Amino acid sequence: MNDRRKRRLFSTAGAKITSTVSVALVLFVLGLLAVVALVTRKVADTVRESVGFDIVMTDTASAADIEALRKELSVKPFALSVVTHSAEESAKRWREETGEDVTEVLGLNPFSAELEVKVHAPWASADSLNRIVAQYVGRSGVDTVSVHTDMIDAVNANIVTVFKVLGSIALALLIISFVLINNTIRLSIYSRRFTIHTMKLVGSTGAFIRRPFVAGGIWQGLAAGVLATLMLWGLISGAVSVEAQLDGFVTTAELLLAGMGMIGAGIVICVLASIMSTNRYLRLSYDEMFR
Repeated sequence: MNDRRKRRLFSTAGAKITSTVSVALVLFVLGLLAVVALVTRKVADTVRESVGFDIVMTDTASAADIEALRKELSVKPFALSVVTHSAEESAKRWREETGEDVTEVLGLNPFSAELEVKVHAPWASADSLNRIVAQYVGRSGVDTVSVHTDMIDAVNANIVTVFKVLGSIALALLIISFVLINNTIRLSIYSRRFTIHTMKLVGSTGAFIRRPFVAGGIWQGLAAGVLATLMLWGLISGAVSVEAQLDGFVTTAELLLAGMGMIGAGIVICVLASIMSTNRYLRLSYDEMFR
């Protein structure tokens, strides 16, 4: 093998490696954004599940009535947790929070037993909670039902805003990534434009000419997706090793799903870019090849 052929092979291999790495970097950014969206959703669900409603019982409600209502609430599909606070526990909590012992000031305990209900994230909206608490307002043994709808509305509004921003960024990155990947693959096909023209001259069909380039796009997208997945896995593993509290925010199954998404996106984008770039040179005349 002469030196000129060796240089050509090294140049071609280098161009393919550079192109694959460029695609992998773009896919890595998209995968990282998907992980950020996933973590944001989990944090949002955690915040949603920290709110709910409180049912304050009347002074005449017996322990059996309170327990019966607790059991009834516990089996409801919306209930994440139901905790009973006795009048004594409520007075103790007030004393710890304010430093004031109201039982000594008033000579009696002004608090009543109450049930603290936390709901699952899908029910953590003002409309859903209002429909739920309507079932218990005015019920025998129930004094008042309180729900913090203002806080829930604020949380949900902030979450919607965050996802709109992430969605806009993802769409912009997807467009930018396709443009960058298309240009990168076009440059790699540019060096083989005369081969494409020669195949046209010997009577090869467009589908036959495109076939190796599409196959190359599939392998390039697969390699880039795998490389991006390894980069994302390394980043998450490094972040967890530095901050142990991040452990569990992204599970192995979710990381694999993100990796499959990056591989699939890499293959689709690379194949489309290969087809578009090949079609471009299929339409060019011999003289236009030099432009």
